[in-house]
Amino acid sequence: MFTHINDYFLGVYKDANYVLQQKARIIFILLIIIFLCIPAIIIMDLAAGQASAQMLITVLVTLAIVTGAIFFLKSGKFAIASHTALIIPLLATWAVLFFLDDSPYPICRLDTIVYIPGIMVLLPLVIARKKFVILIYTAINTVLLALYVQAAAGWFNLDSTIVLDFFVDNAMFIVVVGLIGYQIYKINKNALDRAQELTDELELLNRDLEKKVEERTRELNAALEEMEALNKEVIEARDSLWSEMELAKKIQTILLPDQPRISGFEIAAYMKPAVEVGGDYYDIINVKGYDWLVIGDVSGHGVPAGLIMMMVQTSIHTVLETKPDAKPSELLVMINSVIYQNIKKLGEDKYMTITVFSCIKDGRFYYSGLHQDIMIFRSARSSVEIVETNGMWIGLDSNLQGMVDDCSFTLDVGDTMLVYTDGITEAMKTSGNNYEKDSRVVLFGQDNLAQILSKSGTGNLDTIKTAILDGLTDYECNDDVTFMAVRRLQ
Repeated sequence: MFTHINDYFLGVYKDANYVLQQKARIIFILLIIIFLCIPAIIIMDLAAGQASAQMLITVLVTLAIVTGAIFFLKSGKFAIASHTALIIPLLATWAVLFFLDDSPYPICRLDTIVYIPGIMVLLPLVIARKKFVILIYTAINTVLLALYVQAAAGWFNLDSTIVLDFFVDNAMFIVVVGLIGYQIYKINKNALDRAQELTDELELLNRDLEKKVEERTRELNAALEEMEALNKEVIEARDSLWSEMELAKKIQTILLPDQPRISGFEIAAYMKPAVEVGGDYYDIINVKGYDWLVIGDVSGHGVPAGLIMMMVQTSIHTVLETKPDAKPSELLVMINSVIYQNIKKLGEDKYMTITVFSCIKDGRFYYSGLHQDIMIFRSARSSVEIVETNGMWIGLDSNLQGMVDDCSFTLDVGDTMLVYTDGITEAMKTSGNNYEKDSRVVLFGQDNLAQILSKSGTGNLDTIKTAILDGLTDYECNDDVTFMAVRRLQ
């Protein structure tokens, strides 16, 4: 309910700067308090039998002023609303005290006057936010109090000692209120000034972000156009040169890195396309002083899977050429929007499991994306550590923002990381005779791969590669077999 009230009366300020929003909210709350207090005052005076025509006129006039100020505020006229809310009631209060109040008890009138500084303090805080206004209003209040006390002493024949004592007490009160107001002014000013600075910085960052997004969009659109042209060329090449399977194999192998290398690391990679070609993809990218690793697998087989893999490779290289220091999750979000649109254009129901790694100094890796678990052979313990991947596959949703995040691990000197595709873990063999009732299908599995890495991890990377391939000898591989081993040397 309060949100609806705020939107109804202060909605016009939603695009204003932060300071004006807060000042409008303060004025609105003050007006509502006064508006609610006026009927209460009327009821209490009527119940006590102290109501008078002068009092009723004064209250009704104040009510009209406050109502008008509320609607000035609602229409966006903050300056008129704030002055109407604060200055006019202030002047009306003084007028009532000097000209309309006929109470026979002057001390009651003198006591009433000390409430005025509270209203005075709100003026510089909300309207001007200037410290000299507090000093001027405090001085004016003190002078007006002195004049009023002197006049009251003559009108009611008050004892001079009482008058002096009352003036001193209330003058000190006005000064104290002024000092408190000054301190509140400083706190309020510093807070609002800082808020305004942050708002300005945020607006500047937003403008820069919008500009960068536009630039990245243009770059990705250009990449998309380039990939569409490549798609046409590939289709033409397929029709004129290769069969579908030959083309798919060509696409899958032509994109592999020629000389994979990362400073301070040794790398061994292997890919063997299956008879029915899938969409396995690995990459080592060195761009502008940054090193990246990629492992992924497109769902399905044949040319469409190879094309999607080619799109992913092109998108990743395009983005990293312009932003080599991107976070892994940011890279996935950027390429996904292009891949999702391209998959729709191909009319294919496909997706891609993928994990991207950003290699930071001192063996630190940041990674993102959902693919097979990462295996790390820890040389100090001669044991294998399993690191799970998480997130979302690309190509399923148009926007991965919030679905992928960044995680990290560290390779110590001598440690070896192994990443792979499911062509290894889902390789199968039949135990027993195919014609026997107890024959069953056995998968190669992740545990078997981890045992091989654990036994061969102390050897060189060629030893690890040979051990994995030897382990697959008795298994039938119906999918691509792809893996990449990375060892930290220094």
